[in-house]
Amino acid sequence: MLKPCERCGKEIHTFPSKLARGKDKYCSRSCANIGRVELKCAICGKQFTTHQCKLKTGRGKYCSRKCYELSKRGKPSWNKGLSNTWAIGNKYRLGKGNSNPHKMFGTANHKWKGNSVGYYGLHNWVRRELGKPQNCEHCKNNNLKPRQYHWANKSQKYLRDKKDWIRLCVPCHKKYDSKN
Repeated sequence: MLKPCERCGKEIHTFPSKLARGKDKYCSRSCANIGRVELKCAICGKQFTTHQCKLKTGRGKYCSRKCYELSKRGKPSWNKGLSNTWAIGNKYRLGKGNSNPHKMFGTANHKWKGNSVGYYGLHNWVRRELGKPQNCEHCKNNNLKPRQYHWANKSQKYLRDKKDWIRLCVPCHKKYDSKN
């Protein structure tokens, strides 16, 4: 497909798919550089080119990132001295999102599923409510590493009931599950 250059009118060989994406508007780089302006860097005085649209939005004043960073030296950043804006209870978040941390847990949370929770969600709930198990209630063993103790479900129904869970070591947990 032939199309005229938008700047000089010279014929360009292109494809409709490129035109649909906004490509192949100009025949050369010199035609495409319309709207570019020669400027002098505000820091080092070096000549460089930039787009007019950048100048309209307050950008394009410096020839490089290095000069831009030099221009910012000694000026405080916009958030200087403020606490983290994402922190719970931050003054910028009052009345928004999770500014009340107690609102996020349990039945007050909008994603609370009740007893229809999954396996991992229920085990996380048990660990949060009852803590990490430190000993076995069957063999009374407490010499193992903390990860070698599990919370086992008594009724095999996986309910959100604190009385339905028992602390067991790995061997006792296997025996307990094979019995039921």
